[in-house]
Amino acid sequence: DAAYGSDLNVKGFKVLRHVRVIQGDGITHESIGRILETVAQHGYSADNVAFGQGGALLQIVNRDNLGFAMKCSAAQVAGQWRDVFKDPLTDPDKRSKAGRLTLLRKGDTFATLRIDDPAYPEHLQGGWSDALRSVFEDGQLLVDDTFAQVRERAR
Repeated sequence: DAAYGSDLNVKGFKVLRHVRVIQGDGITHESIGRILETVAQHGYSADNVAFGQGGALLQIVNRDNLGFAMKCSAAQVAGQWRDVFKDPLTDPDKRSKAGRLTLLRKGDTFATLRIDDPAYPEHLQGGWSDALRSVFEDGQLLVDDTFAQVRERAR
């Protein structure tokens, strides 16, 4: 409000000028109600808030249920690779990995490494193998495993 200003709507609530708040992390039907109550208690209109709809609202499945998360760490723009990552000022522990990454395996040990890391070729020569394989690329399915193959690999 101090940075952008606000106007009062017909109900007497403040509507911020030119900006809105997007809240999507951990949203549930119950938390939306609590957030809107708090916004109103502070004199602001619900028009100031947009809610993202993710896994919790759709199917209540998150990465903790499955022990899995998929993240973007690099993007190719106009033929050049760019790092993609988050680095929140409020929580440095939430900084994500950046760059074109691979997963190396040596026996039962795994390591994540950037493929442009000078140590990458040394690891491959030192008994590590690349555990990743392309399955889908440029609109083409490269690997079409059967359910039995997936089940066997999971054992």
